[in-house]
Amino acid sequence: MGGRPDMDTPRHEYDFVANAYAPPQPDATGPLADFRDEAAASSVRLVAESFGRRPEDLGESLCLPVENPADLRGIKWSLLLRLVFGVGGIAVGGILALALQKMPEWKEQFEALILSVAMCFSIGGIGLLLTAATVGRSFSRRRIGDRYDALWALGSAIKPLGVSVEDASTFEKMKLVPEDLAWIGFDRSRRMLLIEGIRYRYLIHSEDVLDIEQVAGATTTGIAISYLIDTTTLKIALQYDSVKHELRRQTIGARVDPLMKPITETLVEQATLV
Repeated sequence: MGGRPDMDTPRHEYDFVANAYAPPQPDATGPLADFRDEAAASSVRLVAESFGRRPEDLGESLCLPVENPADLRGIKWSLLLRLVFGVGGIAVGGILALALQKMPEWKEQFEALILSVAMCFSIGGIGLLLTAATVGRSFSRRRIGDRYDALWALGSAIKPLGVSVEDASTFEKMKLVPEDLAWIGFDRSRRMLLIEGIRYRYLIHSEDVLDIEQVAGATTTGIAISYLIDTTTLKIALQYDSVKHELRRQTIGARVDPLMKPITETLVEQATLV
């Protein structure tokens, strides 16, 4: 497997940069406010001690907090409303169909009308639920701005993917909004992942990866990556919402998460697969 990029590594036009980060602010007397705080503090220190070198030239994995990160509350309310109206629409459609069966007099006079209304509610509800992932990806795409271009500029054959970033230790819990929304880029030439998030920026070199494993969430699966930042270990879970994969999982029992292949093909040589 190739080693870390050295000083002779060709520079990319949109390499990973850290000109938009801020140090974390944990409470010195209490527990860390965020599961990434310790890793972020190590990352900020590494960048500060680099004498102005670009983070990608350090050959170090990082987790840098973004300066003035976007608030996730806006997308939280959008997703909540989609969930409420989506489930509500499906429920109303089912209730109308059931009422039609229970009330013959309605069936004789209003069957076509009631079935049409029930179908509209049901299809609308399903549509709201299915488009929730698209809304999240559009939100994160707008918020990360020019950093999205850096992912395309990596030149990978795998296009950037919109993902959720979560604390791997709590991935099994139901969450309306994850800890971060991000886009992931795959740089096979330098054996690294570049993840541009709304709140944090993650740079993962293959030689710092401790393990990669598929994990089960409340309703879906994800890929957990444990990696070193200096002497600090950070474990994040990445989830890619794919309607195609979910249909395959529910119908033919597809078990492998869609992120496993591109991640392992980029980092696998020094990763321990679980």
